[in-house]
Amino acid sequence: MTGPSYTREEVEKLGDERPSRGEWCGRCRLFVPRFADLDEQDVEELRLLQKKNPGLAMRAIQEKTGASMYWAKLWVLHSHGVHEADPVTPCPYCGEPLRTPKAKQCPHCKADWHVPGKLRRLGDPRP
Repeated sequence: MTGPSYTREEVEKLGDERPSRGEWCGRCRLFVPRFADLDEQDVEELRLLQKKNPGLAMRAIQEKTGASMYWAKLWVLHSHGVHEADPVTPCPYCGEPLRTPKAKQCPHCKADWHVPGKLRRLGDPRP
């Protein structure tokens, strides 16, 4: 979902709430907002600034759009596009997606397989 850009009024009203539209980042699992107050020249200038000083780029976005630091950071971290989605690694015990491909515990079924050959459930006392 892309949807329309956020106006200054919307951005200021939403504060630190997660954006509900924009370009979807599969890795971060969130929408990257687009701002109505940024034209193409602003975007190019912000991208150049982002390369030199991301903090200054975030503050510039805040000034130009009224965005919170959270939204400004989202934009700066994705200023050259969204991340490619990581391949989903399923839990070997319940099949639900793990948070990372190298995870050794599952947030869904609470399986923990850090110790080879010794499955335990998170919350259970260690033997």
